Amino acid sequence: MSFFKKLFGSRTKAQRPTPKPETELPWIEPADNPWSIRLLDMRPLTQTYLSSSENPKMATNVISFEQEDGNERGRKRLLTC
Repeated sequence: MSFFKKLFGSRTKAQRPTPKPETELPWIEPADNPWSIRLLDMRPLTQTYLSSSENPKMATNVISFEQEDGNERGRKRLLTC
């Protein structure tokens, strides 16, 4: 048995899971956001994830992020491509 078959198994095409459809990610134009740069809106993708932690301190810290707007560390110039 080959290395890859041991690692990934030997599924036939019928047994392979069907891939999920790609999520369309919209752009947010500079006039529509407080940073005045073009942003890729990742919310359609990231709002479908669920995270967890066994550490209560880490979980409490993550909950505090909901009140932040990105200016907590001071406004810094973002690099643009």
